[in-house]
This record gives sequence, structure tokens and C-alpha cells, in this order.
Amino acid sequence: MANAQVVEGFEDEFIGDAAWTVSESENSSCKVQDGQYIIEHKRTSMSWLFTKSLYMNPGKDFYIETKMTQLSGVNDDGYGIVFGMSGIQNYYTFVVSSNGQYLLYGYRNNEYFSPRGWTKDNAINKKKTANVLGIKKTGQEVSFFINGKLVFSQSYQPFFGLSIGFALNRKMKVAVDYIKIKQTNTINLIKQSSVHYTKENLGANVNSPYGEVGPVITQDGKTLYIDRKNHPENTPENDNDDIWVTHNQNGNWEKTENIGPPLNNNSHNFVLSISPDENTMLVGNLYNPDGSSANAKGVSITHRTATGWSIPVKLEIEDYYNDGIQVSYSLSADRKILIMSVQRKDSYGEHDLYVSFLKKDDTWSRPVNMGWTLNSLGDESTPYLAADNVTLYFSTSGKPGYGDNDIFVSKRLDNSWTNWSVPLNLGPEINTSGWDGYYSTPANGEYAYIVSTHQSIGQEDIFIIKLSYELKPEPDVIIY
Repeated sequence: MANAQVVEGFEDEFIGDAAWTVSESENSSCKVQDGQYIIEHKRTSMSWLFTKSLYMNPGKDFYIETKMTQLSGVNDDGYGIVFGMSGIQNYYTFVVSSNGQYLLYGYRNNEYFSPRGWTKDNAINKKKTANVLGIKKTGQEVSFFINGKLVFSQSYQPFFGLSIGFALNRKMKVAVDYIKIKQTNTINLIKQSSVHYTKENLGANVNSPYGEVGPVITQDGKTLYIDRKNHPENTPENDNDDIWVTHNQNGNWEKTENIGPPLNNNSHNFVLSISPDENTMLVGNLYNPDGSSANAKGVSITHRTATGWSIPVKLEIEDYYNDGIQVSYSLSADRKILIMSVQRKDSYGEHDLYVSFLKKDDTWSRPVNMGWTLNSLGDESTPYLAADNVTLYFSTSGKPGYGDNDIFVSKRLDNSWTNWSVPLNLGPEINTSGWDGYYSTPANGEYAYIVSTHQSIGQEDIFIIKLSYELKPEPDVIIY
């Protein structure tokens, strides 16, 4: 049986572990500083969006509010809230400008629309003075507020997805004091969530000031492959993702090392899974015969040789494509089932979970959406199929939780792979106010590994959890 906990929404005041993107580039900058999220769009044209997935049930009443101050930049273009977003092709935006105007606009299938054009209003404060923007849904009406004043109302339009954040149009710099979502929801918890689990950061030998995600542990629990982001020793320097590896000696993890070519090149490189004998590995994206990046999305297979890993070769998946930015996979223990987090034409919102099956000719079937019970308007990612081929762990922003993405668990109810038990939250001992995902366990089930932004050394860190028993939904179900 599961238990439940009621939550009243989400609020982030950007104190300490804010878990929003922190980066610096020639086009944009974003950082958490002195209790504010400082965001900057450096280009003189177009827009820049700073978003994350946060759970909200758009079918229920809600209230979104943020406090923002324009520090510098143009006066005659907008800054404000982006909401109901699924990719850059579909979203809504409510912005104000420092010359005293507001605008409602969005994109639907990459086509611009504007239910309210630029409109003058004396409620708007000028540059270097804060503006509080509010969006309130009551029944089938949505109202828009500036500094407490109702400026516009319209009928509710269905959300495309659950990403929310901030929009800057043209060159400007803005400080965000807070963002909050008010809505009462119930978190469905696993029964075991009341048990205390010991969760520890794997420490400086594994984690760094940069991002560490995608832990893949070997069956014996002694070798750990990770995806390290934006590290100066990546290939080439500061490349987004490289594969790194560490080994456990006498209970301690050695310092991670870059695995080097041919697995690392100038693309996004990461491990999906490794075979029980540790001689075959699936890795992300596609490679040319010389080991360089093919600049294409997909899955590749590599084998251990006497001189190291072979150049990865494409895994043939029928009608494979991913319209999303991110991707994650899980390969079953019998190596016949591939679960993936991608965004496709039949996705319900942002990234959804899909399943593909190994065929007799060693190619893989067309990905099938795993259904509405698992998937949502939000972002489903980092699937992990347990060794029983029945229990599935994944991270989602599309169900009530404790922060950004939470880790949930569900059981397969039949052999269709689209019929699943109601996903249950792993609880506050594991999920946090930040982003949590990549749950996995080695063969003995004594420990679990996760990735979290909460209390991390860098952007994301890898944590280990001592388990008293495996986290599974109750009661057990029979597979026909």
C-alpha cells in the first residue's frame, strides 16, 4: 500500500541550492548570487529563455508569481514569465518592458500568436525597480497581474508542457528575487518512504564543481562510468559531455579519469549500459568510422578489445528520432528491451518514455510510447529497468513531488509494456527540493545510485544510498 502527503506548491528564493541552470556563454549568462537569479541575454535581437520543469496540474486552479528587476539593457522590449512550455516550439509568455508596457504572446508549433499586443499600463515600474508578475487560473479563466493590479483576463488555453521560467527579449540583464507556484496537490508515496535511508555524496574523487550525471555501475559494483559536463579536461576542452570512469578499491572510489578516445570525441558522449562481463557497452549518439562525431542522434555499441574500446557502431532502431534536447536510455538485463526518454510526435508533453524491442535480425523495433500512466505533460527522463524486467524507476516533473524532477517507481502489469501501476514517489528521504534522477542499482541491490542538484559540489552530483531493502511499489503484481 502507498501513503500520501499533501504539498501546497513550490517556491524558490534562490538561496543556496537553487538548482537552476548556471552558465556563461557569448549569448547568455545565468547565476545564483545573493538570493537572486541573475540572468542576462547578450544578443541585440531575438529572445532567450531560462526554464526548468516544475510540477503543476494545469487542469486545476493555480497561481504563479515572480518578482523581477531589469538591471540594464533595452527599455522597449519585454522580460517576464514563460510557462506551459514544451520545447522551444510551444509556449506562452507574459512580459513587461521598462517603458511601461506589457505583452502576452507565445508559439504554437513554432507559429507566433499574441492574445494581447503591447499595451501601456501605469502599474509597471521602470528599470531598476522591481515588478511582481502574477498569473492566476480560476475555473476556465486565466488572469494576469502586474504589481497586484489585474491587467488582462482570457479563457484558459491548455498547456503544451510543464516547463516554466523567465524570458528576456533582446539585450538585457534582469535579477529575479523569487518564483512560486501555489497549488494544493497530493504526493503518492511508496510505503517504505517512512524508513530512514542513508544518502551520501560520493565525494570529490567522483564529483567536481562541474556536472556529473548518468552513473552506470558494473554488475560487481566496482566500476562506475559517469557523464561529466563542461569539464576543462573534456574532449575538446569544455566540451559538453565526456565519459569518465572510476574504480572502487577497498570500499573507496578512486579519482575519476577521462576515458579518452575513441569513446570521447567532439560530441555529447555518455554510457547507457555495460554488459555483465564488462566487454560490451552501449553509448549515446553516433560515430563516424574514424571515431569522430557523426553529429547525429542515436545509440551505438562498442566492444572491449586488447587495445581498448572499439569505435562505436550504430545500433539500428526503426524510425528513430528525438525532437527534444535531452535523451536517456535503459537497457534490460537480458538485453532485449530498450527504454528511452525522447520527445516525438506522439509525446504527451515534453520528453516521454518509449520502449523498443530487439528483433531477430538484431535491429530494434520502432519506439512505442509507454502510455499516459507513466508519461505526462511534464518531462519523463532517466529510466532504469530493474533486473526483474518488471520494476521501472524514472524521474519526472509531471507528477506531484518535492522539487524539480522527483524519482518514481512503477510496475509493469502485463506484457504490452504500456500497462503500468500508478507511479509512486520514492519519498523525501531520496527526493529533494532540487532535481533528482538516474536511480540505479548494481546486481546485489545493497546500494542505489542517484543524481541530485541538492547539496551538490557542482551543478549535479552522484549520491549513493544504503538500502535496507529494494524500493519497489507495493503490493507485488503478477505478470501474465
